[in-house]
Amino acid sequence: MQISNVDCPTCASKLYFDSATLTYKCESCGGFFDKEQVVRESLLKRAYFSLRAKEYTSASHNFEGLLEKDPHNIFALRGKLLAESEMSDFTELGNNISSKFFRLDYSEYANQATEGCRVLFNSCENVRRANSNYVQALNTANQYQQQSNEMGKEVNRMRVLAEKNIMQEPCHYADDGNTTVLSSILQTVWITVFFFFGWIFLIVILCALDNSTIPVIGKILLGIIGAGVMLLPLLGLRKPFAIIKQHKLDIQQYGVVLNQWNAFNVQVQQAIQVRDQMLQIRQTMVQALVQEDSAIMAHSPVR
Repeated sequence: MQISNVDCPTCASKLYFDSATLTYKCESCGGFFDKEQVVRESLLKRAYFSLRAKEYTSASHNFEGLLEKDPHNIFALRGKLLAESEMSDFTELGNNISSKFFRLDYSEYANQATEGCRVLFNSCENVRRANSNYVQALNTANQYQQQSNEMGKEVNRMRVLAEKNIMQEPCHYADDGNTTVLSSILQTVWITVFFFFGWIFLIVILCALDNSTIPVIGKILLGIIGAGVMLLPLLGLRKPFAIIKQHKLDIQQYGVVLNQWNAFNVQVQQAIQVRDQMLQIRQTMVQALVQEDSAIMAHSPVR
């Protein structure tokens, strides 16, 4: 017998190859092994060594070579799936929602595995579906939250506008929001002066109307001028009155937008609850997959 370069599947000692019987023997534990069995297990060990070293291309190639010899080998199927997912273990899924693992077709693995080993790949499919539902719920919650933030900015802007007391500062807020304090003072002085002189002018007119020497047409013209002078200051109040009216409209609009925002936030909270539920389901499915994988690997010849 000659010593070979393969290890004993039982005790990892070097095996001796018997060319007469075409079998391998371990003088350490006394075991006899079929040549094909030893070759498969040696190839499986090399493949898993590459997998653990994160040499995924090499690992995938070795697993494929092993599956050509043993198409239903669950350990080779598992290893190939991990290599194609670029993971060394299912625990690496964690919170990763964009792993290549979720882009594989597990039905091919399930069809190739023996009936008793299909549960592993069914668990993989459950994780994939749970992850898809979680990603959808996550995107919906994020979108709702972003919309709520935009609505919140508008609500705050309108709240600040609604809380301003324009009755105390009637001319401070123009239509463009840029009226200065100086212009407000000048506008107020202008209105006061016109009212003052308007009253004086009206008294003069009333005295003039008693003068019988003035023609009727002249009296009518003086009456119209007097009324105009009295009404002219009211033109200066158009802007403050318009601002007050606009302020009332802003308060009403603020109430409408605030109610809409509060109603929308209810939907946001519901979306967040769905997202959290989907995350919990996903975590449960991943844990089930890891447990199923551990049960299978407990019988693996790879140590």
